[in-house]
Amino acid sequence: MTIIKIEHELTEEQEKKIMDAINTIAVTGRRGSGKTTLMKAIMGYLPADWNIRVLETAPELYLRETYPNREIYSVQETQYTSMEEFQDAYKKADSTVTVIGEVATDPVAARMIQLAMTGSLMTIFSHHANTAKDLVLTLRNSLVNAGGFSNMTTAERQVTDALKINIHLGFEDGKRFIKRITEIRQFDEGIPYPDRQTDRISFSTHDILRYNKDTDTYEIGEAFSPYMYNRLYEAMPVADKTGFKEFMSYYWSGESINGYQGVGSYTGDKLEINQQIDAMINTPEEAKHFLNNSLSDFALA
Repeated sequence: MTIIKIEHELTEEQEKKIMDAINTIAVTGRRGSGKTTLMKAIMGYLPADWNIRVLETAPELYLRETYPNREIYSVQETQYTSMEEFQDAYKKADSTVTVIGEVATDPVAARMIQLAMTGSLMTIFSHHANTAKDLVLTLRNSLVNAGGFSNMTTAERQVTDALKINIHLGFEDGKRFIKRITEIRQFDEGIPYPDRQTDRISFSTHDILRYNKDTDTYEIGEAFSPYMYNRLYEAMPVADKTGFKEFMSYYWSGESINGYQGVGSYTGDKLEINQQIDAMINTPEEAKHFLNNSLSDFALA
């Protein structure tokens, strides 16, 4: 496992790349961990001409106040109109992005998956699941309980067809942070399962990035799958493609960029990494060279 001394610039840049790829994204975490705040911030990464449709049981996001110049339509469940009815209406609306404040009931979960498949280019929702696996299984059960599916495996594949990314938030000692970014990968139907348990699942979860509270650093996990990498790459503007390739190669493959070795070669703690960086910079000229020629937007802290 690689430990990288880096602050939130890495997670911030990775979030932007994920947003550009038009995914269904689940933001999970306990109450008070910052799910609403993160979802609100995510809207700032989206293209300005994308319209946004918001559905909440109670008003929390207030996106129209935060982004007054964007086309945003927000609705709230009332005693006369249910979340399910609003979701059905959104299927027929011109919506680039659908934001669902909280997926807490079976009917809402079932319709959220339908919206993710057909109603908009991008769907963002919040949930209280603790792990990516629990998230998928809970949504699967909701599809079955809502009456749309009778077969668990079929329902599960419907969920993983739509849901690829889980951003999980932590809240400890008064500090809110992104705890992990996880990719959800569906097994190909023709490939045997990796185990022979009776109750087998049709997907796997892979942490791309994890926060280590003890060292106050982010740990590089697995690289994105080829499917997700290509989806990210193809969705972004041409001007960003070179930087994205360097970004992923430097942090996840340990490749050398502009004369500096990627972090894949680092396996020590923050002190060891600091010592290696300090060895590079001994004069003002070397410091200037480092700042001008490194990946400045993603540079080591």
